[in-house]
Amino acid sequence: MSIDRLEFDLSNAPRFVVDREGSALRARLSGDWTADQAASIEECALTLLEKVKRQSSVILDLARIEHLDTIGAWVIDRTLLKLRSRGCRANLVDARPEHHTLIGEIDAYRQHGDRLKDVPPRGDHDPPELLVDIGDGVAGAGSNIIGALSFLGEVVVAIGRILAWRGHFRAPGFVHQMELIVLRGVPIIVLIAFAVGGIIAQQGIFQLRRFAAADLVVELISILTLRELGVLLASIMVAGRSGSSFTAELGA
Repeated sequence: MSIDRLEFDLSNAPRFVVDREGSALRARLSGDWTADQAASIEECALTLLEKVKRQSSVILDLARIEHLDTIGAWVIDRTLLKLRSRGCRANLVDARPEHHTLIGEIDAYRQHGDRLKDVPPRGDHDPPELLVDIGDGVAGAGSNIIGALSFLGEVVVAIGRILAWRGHFRAPGFVHQMELIVLRGVPIIVLIAFAVGGIIAQQGIFQLRRFAAADLVVELISILTLRELGVLLASIMVAGRSGSSFTAELGA
């Protein structure tokens, strides 16, 4: 055996040998059919299709394949599909269990992908999709309103039951929740209100100074905070802080 022949045999490059067995051709695939040999894999597949293009029966023997990954399995499955599309009886034989499983997964994914191709693609900003999104939003808003009214009704019914049967009222639990929601929420609410009030006072001075009415900033902040922002900030902080803590407690 020559040195060149010895180096060829020891190479892990993908290759194949075609033998005739009766009326069928057996293509013995060998080497590493992996991603790092992608160019050689494509060349082998094209050469194999050219050699057996006029045959009625072809056997792909995978017994000598050392390593096989997704790229190699996809090329083998594609080659098998092309042979069958020509009317050729093509089969895989002597594949290792892990190789057979991988090729089976590739074939199943290909069939699923073919079914997906039948669905016409739609753009993300098509007018029908926009109208559908608007309709979903309106329907969702209606459901949310109905849910809020239902919750409000349940609260009213619960309060009525407590007033009717005061023995069901749990005073220790009520005091505990008031401590968690109200008392412990005061510092963060005061801090946010102070920060927002300072920002409004700063911007208000700049604007009212044009009209020589900078002294009215005090009334502006006091009235705005007491009537509007105070309630709004308190409700937002209570809903965010206490609601998230309730969710975490229920989840735990």
